[in-house]
Amino acid sequence: MVLSVSGFANAGTTTADFLKWERKAQASYLHTSITMIGVVATQTKSEIATCIDEWYFQTSQIRDKRDQEILSGMANYADYHPSTVILALVEQACGKFK
Repeated sequence: MVLSVSGFANAGTTTADFLKWERKAQASYLHTSITMIGVVATQTKSEIATCIDEWYFQTSQIRDKRDQEILSGMANYADYHPSTVILALVEQACGKFK
């Protein structure tokens, strides 16, 4: 894994901080986060899990495109934690967990 979590554990980490990371570290965090959102979805809302598979994981080209879309969207929410923004963008694409 490329991501070093030691500095990220700080509760004050923001999306603005995340956007300064190296691209490989950003990609690792995005992939891990969306994988975990998908795992939760398989246990709670299977239709969201299916959507995540199709929306994000279908091909590496689609995944790279979604990463760029997510990173662009994050710029609008610089004061939020990256995980919050990632979840919101996945829910926007695939539906809410509520």
